[in-house]
Amino acid sequence: MSPNDMYDLTSQNGLKLKALAKFYLEFSNAKDLIKICKENELVSNDLCVIGEGTNSIFPTNFNRFVIKPAGNKIQIIENKNNVILKVEAGVKWDDLIDFCCKNNFYGLENLAGIPGSVGAAPVQNIGAYGKELSENILKIEVCDISDKLIKELDNADCKFNYRESIFKKNKSLIITSVFLNLSNHFSPKLEYKDFKNQVFSKSADLIAFVREIRLKKIPDQTSFPNLGSFFKNPIVDKEAYNSNQRLKPLTQVHALKEQVKLSAAEMIEAVGLKGLRINGCGISVKHSLVLVNTGISSSDDIQRVEKLIRERVRKAFGINLETEPIYL
Repeated sequence: MSPNDMYDLTSQNGLKLKALAKFYLEFSNAKDLIKICKENELVSNDLCVIGEGTNSIFPTNFNRFVIKPAGNKIQIIENKNNVILKVEAGVKWDDLIDFCCKNNFYGLENLAGIPGSVGAAPVQNIGAYGKELSENILKIEVCDISDKLIKELDNADCKFNYRESIFKKNKSLIITSVFLNLSNHFSPKLEYKDFKNQVFSKSADLIAFVREIRLKKIPDQTSFPNLGSFFKNPIVDKEAYNSNQRLKPLTQVHALKEQVKLSAAEMIEAVGLKGLRINGCGISVKHSLVLVNTGISSSDDIQRVEKLIRERVRKAFGINLETEPIYL
């Protein structure tokens, strides 16, 4: 297909928003991506990288060159006392979970069932049930669009934090492969409340349990297109928490030495917005952190719902909610 044709990317985003791109290409690996950028004289501002579209909000019309990783190789680099995998960016995240389960590679079980691609996972530093991906990242291979070079960033270089990484700020760094450090020994992480009184003798059982939990909380994407959790759970300093009496009735999801993590879902429910509908989108009745598309919607409709939620929560609790998905 020539660059003058319009590519319909409606099926390639989790909210199933109508989206068209004039320029769209897929790349297999870092060398392939550098070749594409040189041939088309692209710089970072010209590019929009998409994965499976499960954590991004697509515009109706892309005004940039859209590229997508297509490499799907998983390479075992080392398998002795610990396991090192090199996973290309185009691999679907849950396919990687199944690969690790089949080969008895451990450490990612709590992250089962998360939609998306391996290349997108470090950008958000995906996490679930007391586990963050950054705990198992050794290094990341990137294509630096600024100088058209292939580079490797170690864990510290990636500046991981709660749902944060350097890749959110530096758009010149495009992830092409992820190196993971895993274990040969099954040692499940079961501190999260949903795992209370649960015993798992093998990883397959834990993975199945995690996927079952997610299915109960997150609507079926086919019937109710969504991006999973839309807002981050707010983290506030202990001093700010103690001085804000409006926060005291709320559940502390996790209490650190100097910080408190609160439930964004609880706040949204408290202001009466669970099940809200505006035009063709709104908040799921299944989980108040999930925004769903129930009709023909655009990114403007999503922003309208987001703005209402943020305003209500800020007025009620003095908390500014932050979104997890990225507007492209």
